[in-house]
Amino acid sequence: MILVTGGLGYIGSHMAAILLANGHDVILVDNLCNSKMEVLERLEYMAGRYVTFIRLDVRNTPALQRTIEQYAVTAVVHCAGTKSIPDSVNQPLDFYNNNVTCTTSILRAMQRTSVKTLIYCSSLAVYGADQAEPVDENTIFSAASPYAKSLQMSEQIVKDIAQADTHWRIAIMRYGNVGGAYPTGVLGEWPGSLPSNIMPYLVQLARHERETLEIYGDQYPTPDGTGVRDYIHVMDVVEANMHALGWLFNQAQALEAFNISSGKGTSVREVAKTFAEVTQQPMPEQVVEARTGDVGSLIGNPEKAQKILSWQAKRSVEDMAGDLWRFYQFIRPLN
Repeated sequence: MILVTGGLGYIGSHMAAILLANGHDVILVDNLCNSKMEVLERLEYMAGRYVTFIRLDVRNTPALQRTIEQYAVTAVVHCAGTKSIPDSVNQPLDFYNNNVTCTTSILRAMQRTSVKTLIYCSSLAVYGADQAEPVDENTIFSAASPYAKSLQMSEQIVKDIAQADTHWRIAIMRYGNVGGAYPTGVLGEWPGSLPSNIMPYLVQLARHERETLEIYGDQYPTPDGTGVRDYIHVMDVVEANMHALGWLFNQAQALEAFNISSGKGTSVREVAKTFAEVTQQPMPEQVVEARTGDVGSLIGNPEKAQKILSWQAKRSVEDMAGDLWRFYQFIRPLN
């Protein structure tokens, strides 16, 4: 039984879908602070069977421990957490509470139940600003926001516990900017009123729910002045997780970090142009003041994941745009 925290969230739900498609039994836990019960219905529709779900805040260590024991969990994929950089700048305590406390609670519950196989979902954001590119797993951290610092802290806690007890098998997965949706359109990044990621924002723009794309600064030392990121399809992300799980189950002990990225940089303007082409809708833009915590460019080197996990990204930004557009059409058709 594989436990997925944040199991009805964006990455967590896609992780659940691929686990179910590969015949694994899963149990999903989520406190629904940033997800919807409708996602569970969609997962059950896709799987053609009942999916175990428990509404639970993973910071409730005793409840999480009971769940692990009751369902004979063998591994945990930790996807729960909050990820908005500007929100973390304005509400740092909330991010440290959500991300760091969640991680320590999960590790405590796993330790008490002797379940010591973990996929920890992190981000390239831990590398921060002013890095030689592309960054590899040995690059020194220079976290630029409370969000990134909360992940850096969580990673350190994970490393400390693994070094203190050699029975742990842990893969730290540092994702690029995750986008896209399940190719059938059944699952995706559920639309919020103000998305923190650019891709849902662009879809809302294409649907005429917003008037302009706000570009946060065009003064960066990049080809067109706008921020450059390493975009990775959510299906590539969960396939990487599957490769990591298989690899961990064959290890006696493991503690490794992997960049789960394309190794290619795409600017904000380039992403907007791609969405305009895919959706056949204009993408008017407006340059506004840069946000605190943002970095000009961040690209990951995925060679370690390619070598050890036999994984590499297969999907393009065009694929992300098309799949996410299909998802939005599925859940809320245009008139």
